[in-house]
Amino acid sequence: KVTTVDIGDDEIERVVKDTEGFSGRSISKLAIAWQAAAYGTEGAVLDQDAFFKTVELHKKSMIQKDDWLEHAQARAQMLTTDR
Repeated sequence: KVTTVDIGDDEIERVVKDTEGFSGRSISKLAIAWQAAAYGTEGAVLDQDAFFKTVELHKKSMIQKDDWLEHAQARAQMLTTDR
């Protein structure tokens, strides 16, 4: 069981705004990341700092993935375009 510390309605509202536009799958992955962050501590505690840090890391990961995809698509286009 995960225990949360100092995470209430205001913190959840902040995350709701920060994750606006996320797909259901992405939100699911974020919830799993919160669980992993908690289980990585003694006593399975998710505090406010880890809560927000996990969101930021998740957002950075999504941006990186999008950048990779954009680069791969540009490269594929370059390799398949007749010259």
